[in-house]
Amino acid sequence: MDKKKYFALYRKNNPEKIRESRRRYYLKNKKVYRDRVRKWQKENPEKVRLYRQISKLRRKQDGKKENGRKNSTQRWFMKILKRDGAKCRQCGAVKKLTLEHIKPKCVGGKNSFENLIILCLSCNVKNYRKLVKEALEFYFENKKV
Repeated sequence: MDKKKYFALYRKNNPEKIRESRRRYYLKNKKVYRDRVRKWQKENPEKVRLYRQISKLRRKQDGKKENGRKNSTQRWFMKILKRDGAKCRQCGAVKKLTLEHIKPKCVGGKNSFENLIILCLSCNVKNYRKLVKEALEFYFENKKV
């Protein structure tokens, strides 16, 4: 058995020893870890913002599960949040984000991944029962709806 396979098998069979070993190493080298994290955060501000937004949403949704798993809306929200860059597609806001249908269900829109978009709460309220597509054209091309 080569070294890689041996160590992979050891890690799999002894997770508590590996965890304790890593913990001891971290406690001895906290400053190195913190410096590395701070450097990465300065180099990747967009990723930091996205991770914080997602972790905040996950904390909120921890208790909201159906039959032991997250419901499809929550799973889609996380995927669409990543797709849209964790900001409102209309104004670029990063707080109070909601899931909105591009073509509303009340006018025949479907509940599909392609028909969902991330909007902030204020843009969502402005676009109530309006097609988001028309609203986007209004804001970005200065057309009247």
